[in-house]
Formats: sequence, C-alpha cells, structure tokens
Amino acid sequence: MTAQATSTGPARAPGGVAVSVLAVAAAVWVGIQIIGLRTLLSDVVADDSQGVVQLVLYLSGIIVGSTFAGVVAGTIVLWWTAGRPDSWAARQPRAVAGAFGGLVVGLIAGGLTFAVFSDKTGVASLVGGVIGATAIVGGLVAALRPPAMVTAGLLGGIVLLVIWFVRGLNTVRDTGVDLLDGDGSALSRMNAYSWYSLSTSLLAGVLIGGVVHVYLRRTGAKIPLLGHLFAGALPGLICFYAEIIMWIVGKPLLAGAGEISVIDETGIQLQSGTQFNAAMATLFAGAMTALLAVGLLTPKTAPVPAQRGKTGAKGGATTGAKARPAQKGRTTPGRGRPENRP
Repeated sequence: MTAQATSTGPARAPGGVAVSVLAVAAAVWVGIQIIGLRTLLSDVVADDSQGVVQLVLYLSGIIVGSTFAGVVAGTIVLWWTAGRPDSWAARQPRAVAGAFGGLVVGLIAGGLTFAVFSDKTGVASLVGGVIGATAIVGGLVAALRPPAMVTAGLLGGIVLLVIWFVRGLNTVRDTGVDLLDGDGSALSRMNAYSWYSLSTSLLAGVLIGGVVHVYLRRTGAKIPLLGHLFAGALPGLICFYAEIIMWIVGKPLLAGAGEISVIDETGIQLQSGTQFNAAMATLFAGAMTALLAVGLLTPKTAPVPAQRGKTGAKGGATTGAKARPAQKGRTTPGRGRPENRP
C-alpha cells in the first residue's frame, strides 16, 4: 500500500503548470535554433567552407534543443496518459508513449529544418534526420522513472537556456571576456573566452541543482539520492550527448565542403573543446549541487523516542503496564508454584 502511494505521487508530480512551462520553453528553444539556422542559410547553400564550419559548430546547440524538446514532448504525453488510465494510450509501455512524443517533435522540427535548407537537399536530409532522431531519443528519456526526476531535470534545462541566452548577448559577452583578458593578445583573448564559457557553465550547473532541489522538495516526491543526482546532471548530459553527435554528423558535412583551411580546422578544435568542457562543467556542477542540497538544505526530522512497554513473545514493544521480566531457572518461594502443592 505504501509503495503504491509513493509511485502514484511522483507520477502526477509535473502538474499542468509545470507541463505548460516546459512546453513553452521547448517551443522557444527549438524556434531559436531554427532562426539561427536561417542566418547560416546563404553561406551553406553557396558551399562556402566557412559556412559549413559554422554549421558544424552550431549543430551541438541544435541537438541540445531537439533532445530537450523530445524529452518535454514525451513527458507531456506520459502526463496526459496518466490522467486517463482507461484509455488505449495509457495501456502502452512508457517507452512507446515517450518515443511517440519525441517523434512528433522530430517530424515538426525536422520538417522545418528541411524547408530551411530546401536548396541543398544533402544538408537538409542530414540535419533534419539528426533533429528527428535526437528528439526520439529525448522521448525515450522521458519514460524513465520516477517522472518527477525527469521533470526536475527539464526545469533545470530552462535555467541553462536562460544562461545561454544571457551570456550570448554581445554586451554581456564582451564585458565578461574583457574582465578575463590578460594582455589583449589573440591567445589571451581566446583563453579568456574559454574561461568565460567555463565559468558561466559552472554557474548554470549550480543554479540547475538549486532548481532541481526546490522542485523536488515542493512536490514532496520521494526519490533516492541517485534520482537527485540524475536530475541535476540531466541538462549537462544532454549537452555532452550533443557534442558526441556533433562530431559524428560533422565529419560528413566537412567532407562534403571540400578542402578546409588550417585556420578552420583549428577553430573547430578549439571551439568544440570549449563546448565539451562547458558541457562537463554543467553536468558536474548540476549533479553535485543537487546532491549536496539534499544533505544541507533538507530539514532534519527529530528522532521518535522509543516507547517502553510490554514485550511480547518475540520481543516487540506493546502498550500498557510495565512488563515483568521473564523468570528463568528456579522460581522464588511462593511464585510459580501450583496451588494444590503443600
């Protein structure tokens, strides 16, 4: 009975407000990525190697957005089916329902991407296929239990989106890089940008862990410590996963662009290294913050004092008068002796 109540509570944890916020955030995220693709359209269609390099570096952000949207869509489908237990959809496995939500996002976002790159079908097919596949993977992530763990990680992903948007503003970026720039040389400027990306990623991870803890504490979801750890690490895991897919997909794109200059190759290596370090920083800071918050911020409950009472035959405490100790061996005179004995 207790296990059933525990599992039912987290299953209903997202609620209408959380689902609505996640849906809006996913739509905004994917929309921003598609708008960014529009800025690369002319260069890529013209087969400019510099444009293809920019597209490859931009792929990680596209993959993060599509995966996040896939997890959100899968969460929405599972939330909808949980409220309709007698429906046909509710009787399907959770992985099927989650993958269906990711498939819907993949078809929409992939179709829009294909329309953007309609003049270059090779790029359109590759990028659109990656978006569709990663969205389905995100839908499968939504099927993990408990649902409150996934929802908390998604809310932390909104924090990451906000941090990315703010740090990408020209004024904020230039100010941060100037503070970290040493002598103003090209190498110092590059190192300053790397430290700027790393520091903002650590900040994002700390905020993600805080959001995860606050959400799980307010909903009262009873999940293990590994659940807190996974929820805090989920945005960083998506970023890490996006960097791996970027390298897998980026190689055929670069191969189709023709000869790449040494400067472009160096730029790809430096930029991808910076993005990889930022993903690992977000993952580590988010997971550790969410885990430490459980021990530092969770209210301590006072221990219940043991009640002294009768002990039964198996040693269990009972209420009532104070129990008499059991007599062993020889009994005392006048006790434990039959009444008919002289």
